[in-house]
This record gives sequence, C-alpha cells and structure tokens, in this order.
Amino acid sequence: MNVVISMETWDIDDTLMLLFLLHYHLKGKINIIAVEIDRGTLFQNNYVNYILRRVEVEIPLFSRNIPEDSEEIPDYYYDFFENLERKELRLRSREDLIDSLRGRKFKLLVGGSLNLIPFLLKEGIYPEEIFIQGGFAGRNITGETNKKFGNRVFNATFNFNKDLKSTEEFFRLKEKINIPTYLISKNVNHLILVRYEEVLNIAPETKPQEFYLEILRKYLKVCRREKSLHDVYAAVAMFKRDLFLWKEVKPVFREGKKFREWGAVEAKSNTWITVKAKDGEIKRYVLFREEF
Repeated sequence: MNVVISMETWDIDDTLMLLFLLHYHLKGKINIIAVEIDRGTLFQNNYVNYILRRVEVEIPLFSRNIPEDSEEIPDYYYDFFENLERKELRLRSREDLIDSLRGRKFKLLVGGSLNLIPFLLKEGIYPEEIFIQGGFAGRNITGETNKKFGNRVFNATFNFNKDLKSTEEFFRLKEKINIPTYLISKNVNHLILVRYEEVLNIAPETKPQEFYLEILRKYLKVCRREKSLHDVYAAVAMFKRDLFLWKEVKPVFREGKKFREWGAVEAKSNTWITVKAKDGEIKRYVLFREEF
C-alpha cells in the first residue's frame, strides 16, 4: 500500500502519526512515497527533516517552501526535542511532488489543512482513498448525546478551518471527482484518551517506534496527563476501517461567533464520517500492544 502524508507541525499528533507510519514503513506493511508539509515554512521543513534524521529513515519530503517569519513550530519544541535548532531548510517543491505521483496508486492521509487535496485533483492526481483528520458528526448523525459535546450538531474543527478556501474547493471538486473520503471526526477522537501510565513497559522494535513512545511519554508527563491522538487515529482508520462505525454524509457549515462551525447531513456522497469507535482496540494499536 503506497501512502502519501500531508502533515502540519503545530500539534504533536502529526509528528506521532508520522513516526507511527514510519514504523510500519520499515516493517514493509506500507510504502510511504511522499510527505508534504502544510504550510511548508522553511522552519517546518527543518523540523520534519530533523525527525527523519533522528530515526535514520529517508523519505521524500515536499513543501511550498514559504519564507515567512511564522515558523508554525511551537516554541516548546526547541526544549522538548534534543538538538533541534532554529534554522531554515528548503525542500523539493510541490511541482516535484506532482511529477513523483503521476501514474502511481496511493492513499492520502491528511493531518493538517485540506490545502494539498485540491492542488492534486486540479493536476489530475487522484488518490485511491483519502483519510482526513477532521469534521464533526453531531447528534443528528450519531443519534446519541456525546460525552464531551452534548447534543451539538455543529462545532468548529481546526483542520477544516485552517484553510477555508481549500476546504470549500475540495468539497466542490469532490462532487465531480468521486474519490472515497473518510473523515475521522472530532466528536469520536476526543473520547479516546491515552494516559501516561498506559505508555509504560512497551518494548520498541524500530527506531520510529522507540522515538514515538519516547515523545508520547514525555508529552504526557510534562504537558498533560491524557491526550487524544487525533492524527494517529486517522492512520489507524487507514489500516483498519472496521475499528470505526461510519455514516455516509455531506459536510455542512454555519458561521459561528468566532469560527466557522461544521456538521454533517446524511447524503449519498462517498464521504464517510466516524460516529463510533472501538476505543479499547484502537488504543491497543496506537500503543503497539497489537500490530497490523
């Protein structure tokens, strides 16, 4: 299975997702053929390259190479990660990415904004399937009260809102280009929490797995005692969709007081959103108690 990853760097989840997939890449379960960095600042490029060097894996990296002051890197990363330096790095361009993907079959996993997807589609590059961390399925879809979001039907979702123009463009294009799309929704993700005590006594097999567990332990000890690993759950869905219950929907929105809020309505769309999850089994995979 060929995989292309689009990741951001502001949340630790994307880094964990990358390491999670690199573990399976080294074990021969998947073939990561490209990683694209959203937004693609020169500081972000350096950070993702640093992660790959730490685990001694070479993967083609692509970026928009935005030379802006905004790093898109939290300040605490420079204390959190040993020997991570503030410096700029230019990577291969998006045009190079298009050339490398033309004529190849692959699944696309999106952990950041949806910016890359319409760019690919307009260039005639069509993933076999798209997995997106984002979206919201309210009570009208799940039929149940959510432990965190109550009876809400709409809620702000970071990945859709980070680049609204691209999100809108993707859903317009998707009406004509019928690619199976799977939304790993906020209302499900926020109920699957990993705690520090659960990450102990796990023996790693690969360097990416070892670094994944090291980062996760440190984050849960220093930053917070429990965390929803949103982007890692999206990676799990790509491997094993039956760990989630899905409904076919069309994403819809309304303008909120501060941010656009997203929901969904049932519709024939070949877009599917998670409404439930087998929490315990998913956590076994993300903590490597079980493997694909």
